[in-house]
Amino acid sequence: MKKIILAVAFLATFLVSNAQDKPSKVKFGVKGGLNLSSVILEEEYDATSSSKTGIHLGLFTNIPMGKKFAFQPELLFSMQGANQKVDYEYRLIEADNRLNYLSVPLNFQFFVVKKVFIEAGPYFDFLLSAKGDVVVKNNYINDTSTIVENGKNLKDYYKPVVFGVNFGGGYHINDKISVNARYYMGLSPSDSSAFSYTYETLSTKNRLFQLGVGYTF
Repeated sequence: MKKIILAVAFLATFLVSNAQDKPSKVKFGVKGGLNLSSVILEEEYDATSSSKTGIHLGLFTNIPMGKKFAFQPELLFSMQGANQKVDYEYRLIEADNRLNYLSVPLNFQFFVVKKVFIEAGPYFDFLLSAKGDVVVKNNYINDTSTIVENGKNLKDYYKPVVFGVNFGGGYHINDKISVNARYYMGLSPSDSSAFSYTYETLSTKNRLFQLGVGYTF
């Protein structure tokens, strides 16, 4: 992962230092909006997952790199997670997992026309907290007990850092306000085992659709 971070930092530095005919100065702003998050289940269990809604909020810097290109790093608080259900060895496990990340997308933008752009780049998510409401139902012949844990701290079961790629596009309504849509695709597993406290091998990768509004100072 360190090599990836260094490669992205080197590429951004090189492009910015070699940019010519910058159309404007470096800009700073704030942004926020809606998250629709889910996970991809990696193992072959009878498992399903449904999406959760959340928000994102943070800061961005837009660095022009010529008339058509820009580099935009961001620092966002991002609410993610998923609802999961798994049938495993006579147990039905249901979990409403809520994850909070410090998200760092590093996007390169290309302006198709003056106000419309497409963008893509890597991102890194740093886990801030992970909690869940967990229900475990035993289906043995002589045991139909149910275990319920609300607000269970799951941080120890999730990776502290995950990374992936994101891509999307946006539109500048005016010099101050812009809107954008993105899709985030996790490339590294987000947890050591989504239900590690009940069994050992289920792994997931994050997925996120994001709608945002930005304000440039």
